[in-house]
Amino acid sequence: MKRTLEILAGILLFFMFLTTFFQVVARTFLFSAVWSEELARLTYVWMVFLGAAVLVRDDGLIRVTVLVDRIGKGPARILRILTDIAILPFLAIITWGAWTNTVLNWKTFAPTVDWLRMGYVYLVIFLAGLAMLWYQLANIAELVRASFQRAARGPEGWQ
Repeated sequence: MKRTLEILAGILLFFMFLTTFFQVVARTFLFSAVWSEELARLTYVWMVFLGAAVLVRDDGLIRVTVLVDRIGKGPARILRILTDIAILPFLAIITWGAWTNTVLNWKTFAPTVDWLRMGYVYLVIFLAGLAMLWYQLANIAELVRASFQRAARGPEGWQ
């Protein structure tokens, strides 16, 4: 699934580039392509949320590690698990909000792109939110599993 998200984000980046390039060419030849700016912006939103899901999978989101760097490995591991658990409600709220907005805006079309339902914008955020929740739970499970394996081996890895 991670590879699929990466490919989709890459396709969206290329599509955003083409749309923006078309907008520049249209201005050069003095005709208006108002829709291209909005489509490029929405494509960027989709790309960011899909990319964020990939970053959650790779555990690549930005972390402030001032406290974790100053405490021991055991407490740092516990703090890491607790902070990862604390992220779950925020991801759930984002996902639920995206679903609610998908339903509410399904019959609303973008102002300048009259064929694009605004529900699609929120649907991508909803799907990315589900992926982020899944990946975050998997990361927590891996941290807990690794902690128990270390504990079973003893303090220095002996058995």
